[in-house]
Amino acid sequence: MTSQTTYCDPLLTIMTSQTTYCDPLLTIMTSQTTYCDPLLAIITSQTTYYDPRLTIMTSQTTYCDPHLTIMTSQTTYCDPLLTIMTSQTTYCDPHLAIMTSQTTYCDPLLAIMTSQTTYGDPLLAIMTSQTTYCDSLLVNMTSQTTYCDPLLAIMTSQTYCNPVLAIMTSQTTYCVPPLGSVSLVEIGFIQSTIS
Repeated sequence: MTSQTTYCDPLLTIMTSQTTYCDPLLTIMTSQTTYCDPLLAIITSQTTYYDPRLTIMTSQTTYCDPHLTIMTSQTTYCDPLLTIMTSQTTYCDPHLAIMTSQTTYCDPLLAIMTSQTTYGDPLLAIMTSQTTYCDSLLVNMTSQTTYCDPLLAIMTSQTYCNPVLAIMTSQTTYCVPPLGSVSLVEIGFIQSTIS
């Protein structure tokens, strides 16, 4: 949600009016309907994806996505990582259980958009009423304005020298360095040392 229309950000360009992206990973919440994005094509009307991991917020009910199946009416998942925003209340998902009515997680990475206020989650605590995080990567959609987060501080009014992503802020100048072909796995976003 910035007025910036050009990004050198190789990972995320979120909620802008930009319709052309060099972003190899994420093209989120735009009106663009064609993506070369190998990972995410989110919140569009597109029903066919090259995306091998995420197909989010579409009406598609069949996925070859090995990681994420988000916000669909599908209730059975082979997804080993994420089962997000469904009516399913039991997860074998070792990483993410997001936006469900489940209040207990064995999830070592993300417990997102729940009413749970205590997390052992070392990476993400997103969209909760919790205001203190030991989260080293992402602190999203909270009222907290101070972060030790080295990668992402999302949806706050804080200004960042954030080395990777500064998303959904009023800031229009970023010191985000070009990451080239750096993958989510390489920055520890999807996978971590936590088993």
